[in-house]
Amino acid sequence: MRTTVWVLLGVLGVSVCTGLGNAWAPFHVIPNVAIIVILFLGMRLGPVPLCVAALSLGYFVGRHALAPGGLHEAALIFCAVGIYRMSGSFIGGGSLFFGIVTAVVAVIYDGFLFSMVYLTWDDASFSSWATALLIPGAVVTGLLAAMIYRPMQWLDGHLTPTRHEGLLWR
Repeated sequence: MRTTVWVLLGVLGVSVCTGLGNAWAPFHVIPNVAIIVILFLGMRLGPVPLCVAALSLGYFVGRHALAPGGLHEAALIFCAVGIYRMSGSFIGGGSLFFGIVTAVVAVIYDGFLFSMVYLTWDDASFSSWATALLIPGAVVTGLLAAMIYRPMQWLDGHLTPTRHEGLLWR
């Protein structure tokens, strides 16, 4: 249930950001909500629900971008596994740390996508010079991640069932 809600929120966020971003974003630099959601889940979920979320969100992002099948799915699963493996070694916390890590992962994700397209098609291009640099998109993604980190924590606290340990004598 928790994973499904996060995937649906990721789909909604991707749809809203790309819809509004294509109309108003300068140089087509829009935040990558899928990376934000996968990074947030990577620090909280086990490997199986995380990969299911990455696969589902990657499928939607790939269809939304009219990309070849499996491209965004593979890139998001690659990032999800990397985040999961490193999540135990993170020593920081808070909104600023989450925003910085999200920006770094966004650059890795976009670089992986570009490399995969270039290696398979021998031709890859970007929509503008700003998206080709990868840094403006990462900065916008990191800023959005830092802004919505606390509301995401609040929502995750309400989605996570409370566990009661101990014996009940009745």
